[in-house]
Amino acid sequence: PGVMTGTGTQSDPYIIQNINDLYSMATVGGSDKYFKLGADISYDATQYANDFVPITLNCAEFDGNDHTIANASAYSASGNVSFFKVVCSTTVKYLNVENLILNSDVPSIFATESSSTFTISLSSCSR
Repeated sequence: PGVMTGTGTQSDPYIIQNINDLYSMATVGGSDKYFKLGADISYDATQYANDFVPITLNCAEFDGNDHTIANASAYSASGNVSFFKVVCSTTVKYLNVENLILNSDVPSIFATESSSTFTISLSSCSR
């Protein structure tokens, strides 16, 4: 899993330290995997600053650990824009989001590309 430490279990979650780790949830994750932010992450000066891609939530739990994801923006002239792409039921907790701009006909924080129904539980998150 790149530079992430941890084994992805509830007692030893993968620790996300940077934006590349954040996006690796799509491939490293799974409905039984756990992730925790180990640092604040800003989209400034990253490859995603001008070409935003939704963050894939592919995990049982994403613990923001009171850290912040900041300065993300996405635009679509037509269609939907979302911050997170949900691929399984998950819990998001202790996450702070700052300066998030979603500009489209249908902006959303969470979206799925399938007809599946997933449960998203939020706990102690802020913007």
